Amino acid sequence: MSAVKKTGNGTGTDGKVPVRLSENQYNRYNMTLPQSFSVYNDEGSVIYRGEVEQMANRLRAELFGIEPSEAPSYDFPETAEKPQKVQKPSRTNAYTKKRTLFLVIPIILVVAILFFAVCGLFTVPFKNVISIYNYNYVVETNFPMTDPFMSFLSEKFGIETGSIPAEFGKCFELFGEDFLSSFAGYIVPVAIALYIVFALIMLIAAIAGVAGKKREDGTYAKARLGFLSIIMFLCSLIVLVGGLAISGTQASEIGGFFTGSGDFTAGYGLYLMIIVPVITFICTCVAYGKDKTAEKGKGEE
Repeated sequence: MSAVKKTGNGTGTDGKVPVRLSENQYNRYNMTLPQSFSVYNDEGSVIYRGEVEQMANRLRAELFGIEPSEAPSYDFPETAEKPQKVQKPSRTNAYTKKRTLFLVIPIILVVAILFFAVCGLFTVPFKNVISIYNYNYVVETNFPMTDPFMSFLSEKFGIETGSIPAEFGKCFELFGEDFLSSFAGYIVPVAIALYIVFALIMLIAAIAGVAGKKREDGTYAKARLGFLSIIMFLCSLIVLVGGLAISGTQASEIGGFFTGSGDFTAGYGLYLMIIVPVITFICTCVAYGKDKTAEKGKGEE
């Protein structure tokens, strides 16, 4: 690299006269500063940081009269630090309060429906109260929530259920030639099993919501029961439509299925299956709300 001559307007730092740089000298000095990991010289070869620093020192001495030992040192990090992302302020859940009552209600309802499901595994005197279907053709027959599932295991896989009632498959040819009744024989037991599983998950989530303590930032961990309620409601609709398919109910006879005036009707257990997820969904929507006092105090600050 050829040396750069000083202009006649200054003599460096000794004469206390400021040095006036030409435009080419100024650009050359700035371009030579070690601002990047690698720099290309005039021939196109790569000059690494150490060489660039030496070149900058020589230019300082040549242009400003500063000795290399007096040249200011620059500490460049090995890797450039990434700019930190600006954290967005938390949304309105920063000021929420827990309404415990609306978490206790789902617990009571889910415990009740699980109790009825367990009772369906045994012969109980109030079987007509917990039944999801009633068959009144010759002798009144009641089908509790777990009966279709147990009947499915017994009829399809030959699993002996012992003393557990499993009359559902014995009263109806669920795996015969009729498509709708055959399909219902598969889908209804699966829907009931999923309903019970999600009810158990909801029970655990609701208990955790009630027992949850306030966090350091003044918020509560929300018990999100809405998704569970939606899944349970869809399962109950499948059980409802499956009952209509099994009974062969026509559109004009749907009223009899709900009121109990037909041969194959809905029981109280089916009503409970439909109502519980609706109530739990409403409860989870109002279980948490804004703390107006805290929000007002933040606005005054």
